[in-house]
Amino acid sequence: MKRKYHIFIFVLAFLLSVLSPMNVCAEKNDTVTVNQLIATGKEFIASGNYDTALIYARKAKELSEKIGFKKGEANGYNDMGVVYFYQGNYSDALKNHNAALKLRLEIDNKYGIAISYNNLGVLYEYQ
Repeated sequence: MKRKYHIFIFVLAFLLSVLSPMNVCAEKNDTVTVNQLIATGKEFIASGNYDTALIYARKAKELSEKIGFKKGEANGYNDMGVVYFYQGNYSDALKNHNAALKLRLEIDNKYGIAISYNNLGVLYEYQ
């Protein structure tokens, strides 16, 4: 009976050691994907293709929420706010910039906080 118990513990420990690095690797790949989505979305913003940029920002935000990547989620909200601002949809821009600011304050992302306050200032100026 003891031998079966030891084998079970060994197999369980082995599986945990194998599966844990896979989860870390998957999360790292997901954050890379989020950052790529953000970068691509910014290119579409710069080219004036706002509808496509919005799609990329939403995908980045949704993936970030799924994996718990708050910085990526904040960047997604930020980019959606920028798109809505350029489209003249100030109420949605305000909602998204405030959501980005809230997340950036939670994770103490000082650079991101500064960007959010700047975006909110520009938005209030235009309103």
